Amino acid sequence: MIVTTIVQSRSRDHWAVVRIKNDSVIGVVADCKGATKEEALGKYREHLLSHWRAYTVNDEQHKCKVCGEWTSTYAKVGLFSTLHWLCSAHLSDNEVAKLFELPVNFEIFES
Repeated sequence: MIVTTIVQSRSRDHWAVVRIKNDSVIGVVADCKGATKEEALGKYREHLLSHWRAYTVNDEQHKCKVCGEWTSTYAKVGLFSTLHWLCSAHLSDNEVAKLFELPVNFEIFES
């Protein structure tokens, strides 16, 4: 199992979002390092937001989170399970960024 989490360096001079497998760091996520935990998480949030995707569900309708119009399209950011239902007028980088919140204490588990 691979876990994505945030850790402080051994020298304690920076924080980084890393991927861990079998208790060993196997990589740092993009340029997600910072002098503070908050800075590193901010960079990770921006990294995730630069890779969000839109999906359409054929047999399902939900109200747009911004305007309430019915839509079958949602945005998803990374491996986080929150779906942001957005109509075509609000399906944009700006609206997804407004809605997406990175949990303060997070770990992402992958198999």
